[in-house]
Amino acid sequence: MPLALALSLLPGAAAGAPVRVVHAPIDSGAALEPQVRAELEQAIDEGLRRAAVTAVTLDEAPVCADAACLGALALRGEAGWTLRVQLREADRNFTVALALHEAGAGSLARSSTATCELCGTAELAQRLADAVATLAAHLSAPPPAPAHVDITSFPAAASVRVDGHERGRTPLRLALTPGRHRVELSKPGYLGTARVVEAIAGVDGTLALSLTRTRRRLLAAGGVVLGVGVATTATGAALWAVDERPYRDRCSGDDVDFAGRCRFRLDTAAAGIVLTSIGVAALVAGIAMMAADRRRGRRAR
Repeated sequence: MPLALALSLLPGAAAGAPVRVVHAPIDSGAALEPQVRAELEQAIDEGLRRAAVTAVTLDEAPVCADAACLGALALRGEAGWTLRVQLREADRNFTVALALHEAGAGSLARSSTATCELCGTAELAQRLADAVATLAAHLSAPPPAPAHVDITSFPAAASVRVDGHERGRTPLRLALTPGRHRVELSKPGYLGTARVVEAIAGVDGTLALSLTRTRRRLLAAGGVVLGVGVATTATGAALWAVDERPYRDRCSGDDVDFAGRCRFRLDTAAAGIVLTSIGVAALVAGIAMMAADRRRGRRAR
C-alpha cells in the first residue's frame, strides 16, 4: 500500500554542527517482537546512512517522552540531534512519527509523519528507511551559495538599503541570500527609487539605476518670494504715484476752493513707501535664495 508522508519543517540546526544523530530506541507504545524491533532499528540506521548522517546508538538508552531527555541523549552521544521514532499500529495499519531534536534543550528541528496501511514488517521497514532518509537529508546538505549583485547609480554615492537595512553607498557589491530582496537607493537632492531583485544562488547580477533630481526647494521658495516682491513693489509704487490726487467722490460744492482745488486728497504716500520697501526686500531675498540654490546644485554634481 502507498505511504503517505507529511513533513512539518521547523528551523534547522546551526551551520557547522557535527552531522551526528543519536538513534533513540523506538517508542512503540506496545511490546514488539525482538526480531521485528531489530529489523526496524536497522531500517532507521539505513535511512540515516542514506542521508549521509552518522548514526549513533547508545547502550541502555531510555525511551524518552520529553524534549529535555532527547536533548540530553544527543549530548551524551556527542551528536547534534536525537532522532525520535514513535510507532503505532492498529490492524496492520502503521503510523510512524519522526522528530529530530537538537542537542541541549531538545528543541524540535524537524518532524514528519508517515503511514503504511496493511503493511508487513519488510514493507514497513523499507518505508521507514525512506522516511528517515528524507527527514535527515537536510542535515548534511551544503548551505546554498550566496548570490552577488553589483549595484551602481547615476549619480554615484547613493545610499543603499536592502530589506530595510543600510548596506553602504554605490558603487557597491553585495552578497545576498537566495530569494527576493527589496533594494532602495536615496541621495539628497534626488528622488529615491526602489527595485525588487531575485537573487539566485551562485549567480552574479547587476543593478544600475538613475536617480531623478528633485524640484529644488530653495529655487521654488525663491521664485515665490520673488513673485511676492514684484507684486508688492508694484502696489507700493502705484500708491505712491496717486498720493495727493483729489478724492473724486468728495470734490463738489463747498469741498472745492475758489481755484477749483478739491479739499480732500488721497494720502497714500506712507503706505506706498512701506509696501515698496517690503517689495524691494522680498525681491532681494528671492534673488539671494535662487542664487544659493544654484550654488548648492553645482556642489551636488
